[in-house]
Amino acid sequence: MPSRRDLLLGISAGAAHWALSSTASASSAYALSLKDLVTRSQHALVATPTHSEARWEFVGDARRIVTYTQLSSLQSVDGRALTKQELAVRTLGGTVGNIQQIVHGEARMTLSKPNLVFIDQDDAGIWRVTGMAQGHYPIKPDLKGVSRLNPSPDVPALLRLQDAAIALLPGLTVSEAETLVARQLAKP
Repeated sequence: MPSRRDLLLGISAGAAHWALSSTASASSAYALSLKDLVTRSQHALVATPTHSEARWEFVGDARRIVTYTQLSSLQSVDGRALTKQELAVRTLGGTVGNIQQIVHGEARMTLSKPNLVFIDQDDAGIWRVTGMAQGHYPIKPDLKGVSRLNPSPDVPALLRLQDAAIALLPGLTVSEAETLVARQLAKP
């Protein structure tokens, strides 16, 4: 039978191991091919967020924080005609008062910074970013000052990257992306 001292040492060692170990968790999703991203979207456009507002709404059966971001300076990248010069896109998560909800894998846009976004409408007619962060590409200048597409800051770990939009679009100029999107629309 172990002594009291041995039991205390064993418990202490176990507690120390538990306290010092860290838990790793990750999630992954299947990457959308560029073809899927283009065909699931009603528009691919360059847009600049000008205003955002977070609020509580029911999404499905749950009350959640959603953020509506007003996009303007809309420029079609896919050749499909735009009927508006600005529109509001809803993303999941945001901050209302002192409560913040984070939805991993969701697009997160920065005000006054241009983006290439692929968008579609849900059954209620609300605009959203197709494929969440997979359909969002911030446009930033590279070291030479050339504006290029970048992956969304919250893209999750993705599986099946062959032909994936996230593997093909980052690093391209808007003009180069426009050519790739046009090719996808031309395919049967």
